[in-house]
Amino acid sequence: MQSEPEDLAAESVIADASWVVTRATRAGRAVLLRQSSKARPTSPDLAKLQYGATLSQSLDVPGVVRVLGVEPLRDVVVVVMEDFGGLPLRCLLDQRRIEVLEALTIARELAKILGALHRAHVVHRNVEPANIYVDAASGAVQLANFDIASRLGRERPVFAGAGRLDGTLAYISPESTGRMNRHADYRADMYSLGVTLDEMLAGRVPFDAADPMALVHNHLAVAPEPPHRIRPTVDAAVSAVVMKLLAKDAEDRYQTTSGLIADLEECSSQLTTKGTIGDFAPGARDPTRAHGTC
Repeated sequence: MQSEPEDLAAESVIADASWVVTRATRAGRAVLLRQSSKARPTSPDLAKLQYGATLSQSLDVPGVVRVLGVEPLRDVVVVVMEDFGGLPLRCLLDQRRIEVLEALTIARELAKILGALHRAHVVHRNVEPANIYVDAASGAVQLANFDIASRLGRERPVFAGAGRLDGTLAYISPESTGRMNRHADYRADMYSLGVTLDEMLAGRVPFDAADPMALVHNHLAVAPEPPHRIRPTVDAAVSAVVMKLLAKDAEDRYQTTSGLIADLEECSSQLTTKGTIGDFAPGARDPTRAHGTC
């Protein structure tokens, strides 16, 4: 794919302190262009960009945003991704309140993607709204940005040292903080999915602190407020699903995405047909299997 100056889109999709994503049309094809937001990105920044793009291209997983290539464009390096028409969930959360059934649907579709990734022995490690794309009209969900993802089984298990905090801190699992002396596996993604679902339901993340170390402490030691106490329209059973995902100990979370999907579908079904959820034990449909590989 050849780079031409007029290909650079003026429409910004999302921007933060690290990355900028813009929309463009390339040879009649809708694409997303992702680049560092820094005027002079560091070598590690560019290495992460290339690593994530290469890993994405190697995956044959439905729901992963397709990477078309990495190339120079107007003196910067960009990742060119297929644009399926969705917006980052971060944008939707900034624009409006997500309804409960919509939140459950997004979480279910995201869990399906994570299940396929986990079966491919890949842990995303940065599941958060800026990396989740949603087409509100069709309900399609896709996951992007594999800059810090890991291939378990081919690489050493991820172990976060005391000075290493990869990922977005508001969504990071306790074991990924480097303060628990344990490896982070597939269940770290489950925790991050729980933070994301909590934010969709309650309109805020479970923990928010300006001081990174205070935020880490909260993930490790502070019990989050259940979303139904903040938003009364959230059924207590849905809150129970969120709280299981947010368990401090990975063994207390869902062990498989299939178990989580079953609970999300049950919640959606009961809310749709009855308007409320009856007796419900989160995780009862979760197969007993270590490390959540499916």
